[in-house]
Amino acid sequence: MNKIVSILFFINVSYSSIPLVGNDFLKEYPFDKIEDEMSDEESSKYIFYNGYFEGWIGGNQWIVINGGKDIIKGITVKKLSILLKEYLDDNPTKKYRELSLLVGDVLLEQLPKH
Repeated sequence: MNKIVSILFFINVSYSSIPLVGNDFLKEYPFDKIEDEMSDEESSKYIFYNGYFEGWIGGNQWIVINGGKDIIKGITVKKLSILLKEYLDDNPTKKYRELSLLVGDVLLEQLPKH
């Protein structure tokens, strides 16, 4: 039993450590579809990526609540998905960067220029 658990643990760790990249987002996110028109797989990807973006927005809200600066003021999940797609369309050489780095790039571009 311990052998099986150990094997499953290592398989899980191996596959869960594969990072998402921008190209995954471009291929999987159901752009231009409303939720009622999505297949189960498209709906699943839609919920996954929107939850991922919601995590970024929620993290920013936590920072603000704890006295930090609101760096993504007014950015919604929908807006973030649009900004990321536009960023990747304008920078195709970056589509194989990790998604977390790309979201950071997109949010940094939204900061006021001084």
